[in-house]
Amino acid sequence: MAKTNFKGMISGKAINEKSEPMPYANITILDANRKFLVAGMTEENGGFEIAVPTEKLIVEISYSGYITFSKETVLNDSNKKMNLGSLKLQLDVNFLNEVVVVGQKSTLSFKRDKKVFSVGKDILAQSNSALDILENIPSVTVDAGGQVSLRGNSNVTILINGRQTGLTLNNALDQIPALSIERVEIITNPSASYQATGSAGILNIILKKNKKDGINGQLTLRYGVPIDSRIGSSVNYKTDKLNFFATVGQRYTDYIGKYSSNQLYNQSGFNKALLQMEDENRHDDGKLFYGGFDYYLNDKETITMAYNINVTKDSDKSLIGYDYYTENALDSVLVRNTKSVENRSYNQLELNYLRNFDKKGRKFTVDFQYDFWNSTKDWDINTKKVKPIIETPKQLRTNNKNGNKDFVLQTDYTTPIKEKGKLDFGLKGEHRNVTNTYLAENFVSNNWQVFNGLDNDLDYNETIGAAYVQYGNEWGKFDYLIGLRDEYTSVKISDENREFTKKINYNRLFPTVHLGYTFSETAGLQWSYSKRINRPSIWDLNPFNEIKDFTYQYAGNPNLNPEYTDAFEFGGNKNFEKVFLNASVYYHRTKDFMQYYVYRDANNSFVALPVNLDMESKYGIETSVNYNPIKRLSLYSSFNFYRFSQEGIYEDQDFDFSNEFWQLQVRAQVKLPKEINFQGFLNYVGKSSNAQTTTKSNHYLNLSVNKSFLSNKLTVGFNAINVLDSRKEIQRTSSPGYILNKVSNRNAEQFNITLLYRFAEKQFKERQIKESNRN
Repeated sequence: MAKTNFKGMISGKAINEKSEPMPYANITILDANRKFLVAGMTEENGGFEIAVPTEKLIVEISYSGYITFSKETVLNDSNKKMNLGSLKLQLDVNFLNEVVVVGQKSTLSFKRDKKVFSVGKDILAQSNSALDILENIPSVTVDAGGQVSLRGNSNVTILINGRQTGLTLNNALDQIPALSIERVEIITNPSASYQATGSAGILNIILKKNKKDGINGQLTLRYGVPIDSRIGSSVNYKTDKLNFFATVGQRYTDYIGKYSSNQLYNQSGFNKALLQMEDENRHDDGKLFYGGFDYYLNDKETITMAYNINVTKDSDKSLIGYDYYTENALDSVLVRNTKSVENRSYNQLELNYLRNFDKKGRKFTVDFQYDFWNSTKDWDINTKKVKPIIETPKQLRTNNKNGNKDFVLQTDYTTPIKEKGKLDFGLKGEHRNVTNTYLAENFVSNNWQVFNGLDNDLDYNETIGAAYVQYGNEWGKFDYLIGLRDEYTSVKISDENREFTKKINYNRLFPTVHLGYTFSETAGLQWSYSKRINRPSIWDLNPFNEIKDFTYQYAGNPNLNPEYTDAFEFGGNKNFEKVFLNASVYYHRTKDFMQYYVYRDANNSFVALPVNLDMESKYGIETSVNYNPIKRLSLYSSFNFYRFSQEGIYEDQDFDFSNEFWQLQVRAQVKLPKEINFQGFLNYVGKSSNAQTTTKSNHYLNLSVNKSFLSNKLTVGFNAINVLDSRKEIQRTSSPGYILNKVSNRNAEQFNITLLYRFAEKQFKERQIKESNRN
């Protein structure tokens, strides 16, 4: 084998500010002109040993959340080995640029226009999913059905790597391994560079990409009760020119739900009541693939291509009993059996071009995204009267087909201005077409006939064009970011029978302002403002919704208007030796506020219809505290409280209403002997109300314990979810003429055991060098 110039050896140990070893830190060796020579990474104990040329060298050590360490050294023929000893990396603490709270644990940090939850190597990241990570973020809640809310508001936009994606649909987040996540950005007041959608804000999940040559990844297995079988894996493989990445997953899951309701109303002068009980058994099959590659054209240009497919098949069986009463006497009893099968296929193609320039911080990007998905859902509903006499069952079937095509093209340009200024501007265009076909038929006289005229096709077209510009700079301890976004929206919705056709065209400006003041490296203040929009979706506008329960249905409202929110926020943080404190006060004012209006139709069935009210104003306070009294114990708590006032009249009913809402989250993580880790998470949500409906407070407790084996390559974990079986939604809706009480227990307690195996291969260059030296 030919001789190599790598004749020397550099070794050392990377440690943090507490003199603890830093495993898997990046090591880069450069020549005197800063030309790349070789790379490596530290071992579990923080140590490293890398073959190098015998010349003047620059050694750099980098780790997420730390300032890059750099040291010059010289090796020659008489001094071919150099031990640099312990090399201490310092935390990168700079408020509004990035205040990092702690090292290897999952941490909360702050930037000019966002909070950043960095996923560490603690129990949060071990054998959990993206949904579990979101659930542990301050003021974020995930309900039993996977609906994500921020500060009690479900109108939150979830992005993956800054883009809308199918990885957020159909429980796909529950298939993304937590270890694949680098950080989650919590953006309550987004800057102008983000889309204006989502009045609550944006949650941006950033996935990891391999920065080291070679291959690494993890494999996850899960089995739970009720049946919850899953297998998933994430893999990265990097060479000089290519970086391949992929996440795959498959799940086989059962859910058990129990629901009950009590309807009280007056009909023809008689007091009526309906008691309803439902036992539901759901089964979901899911398959997920997300993969692609980065291709480095040169040291400044990168092309990224990725493809995502998420395929699910859901089956649902329910047994529903209806007991009808008149003046407390049982009139009749109905029994309904329902079966449904839904098949969904979501596909997404991504293409990205990145161009960096010689001037540091200047870059240009172009993003193209094409989404296409379809779904088909069939319901079979069999209703039988069993009291006072047994009648022949009545049969009903429905078919619902949906299709979607979504094209997005976006370009962004960033350039520094003088020493600390930065200018951003960009364009975005999106066109979406959604089709919906709905047919309901009942079996009459040995024939299937259209039921209540429910046979229609809906076509929805939405085009959004956007442009933005923003500028930020620093002036001593003061910094600012000011931006303006313009979004033009065109919507057309029509049905096959031309019962209604609606066209909407509007243009709005969305200004944003972010101001900050830094007292020290550990304390600072922020003030921000943004204008947001919440556009009605096709499901909000579509009046042809599926039938499952004739006594309570959801219907769309084609006359809905978008709601606009002006959001103000003022906050600050203080980092003490063992305590990190953050607090914010906020105020939201929303015009054309959307809310569900519940009424009884001519068939004495309850219908929930989204409507626009005049406005809603909301002001609140949010606090979070992270306390680390000792090395093995970490305590975290967040509290959110707001008071709101709503105004509006609909169908001659006064919807003026004021109330408050609060939420408390507490998390404790303990490192026990024998490398056993324990976590307890308690979420408490206070009572919430509007003019018609009151939802009682509820709470739930999750417990997790895990232990690592094989030098931290294998982790075995046990999770108990909703361990007290207390995650129940209890509602009371009242209006002149009726009272409706509902109890929903969508998912009972769940228990699962997981196995997580990590694998990694050191850099090919380093291995080849060592092999060459041996030869």
